[in-house]
Amino acid sequence: MIRLDNFKNHYYEEDLLRKLEEARDKIKYINDITGVTKIVEGVKVEIKQFGWTYIINKYHPDNNIQGLASHEIFDFYKCIYEYMKKMVKYNWS
Repeated sequence: MIRLDNFKNHYYEEDLLRKLEEARDKIKYINDITGVTKIVEGVKVEIKQFGWTYIINKYHPDNNIQGLASHEIFDFYKCIYEYMKKMVKYNWS
């Protein structure tokens, strides 16, 4: 005999899984269209290739006075750099 509670939980889990898969597919589609993933990978390569000191000298708002949105650009690089440090620290790469 199938209990109604088990049926509801199973239906809920299947529905939740379907929604998560749809969200994943939408995010992948948006990344493919906008190229955000390629931009992030390019930033990672730049950080690895030239080092964090180079990034600070090039993009820090105190050094990049003429640059438009210099704070936002530097924060973007810093966010990716911090993520890369966590990946190394916890060996997630």
